[in-house]
Parts: sequence; structure tokens; C-alpha cells
Amino acid sequence: MLKNKMTDEVNAFDKTPIEINSVADGTYEGTAETTLVKVKVSVTVNDGEIENIEILKHECGKGAPANVIVNDMMLLNNIEVDAVTGATYSSEVIKAAVRNALR
Repeated sequence: MLKNKMTDEVNAFDKTPIEINSVADGTYEGTAETTLVKVKVSVTVNDGEIENIEILKHECGKGAPANVIVNDMMLLNNIEVDAVTGATYSSEVIKAAVRNALR
């Protein structure tokens, strides 16, 4: 079943927390994908803060509402924010792409 596959793929992401204040200033690109969702982001860090997150690519089914999750990440200076209701898989893939960018 596709839902089980998506769940397994999201659960397989490396969710090791990123210490934003230890990331060197700069702009970084990261990607993450599952069977149905593909994301590429650009993340800018300045003085230990997430200054900007730009979604460069988000191929998804009905997950486009998840794009607003980057606003919470910037506001809270934290990747580990709540998923957008109704777009959980896309939210998790976006968070994984941001983590990958900052690694």
C-alpha cells in the first residue's frame, strides 16, 4: 500500500537535530524525496539564525499547503516544528531537505 510506503520512507529520514547556532554563515541547498514528494530548498543562515528558506522545488500531490512550514522554521529558528495539517508527508520532506542543507 502506498501510504505504508510513504510512512516508511518518511520514518527513514535522518531526524538528528541540527544546532542552528553551530552552522556557519552561508547559503546551503538540500534535497529530500519520497515516492510521491520531491523537495529542494535553499537555506540561508546568518549569526546562528535561519534568515531565509526558499523552496526551489516541491513536487507533490496535494501537499502544496506544506510550503508555509518554512515560515514557522524561520520564526522559531528551529527545523523541528509541527507539520501542516493535511500535508504531513510534504511537511516532513521539507523538514528533511532543510536538515540535509544544513548538514
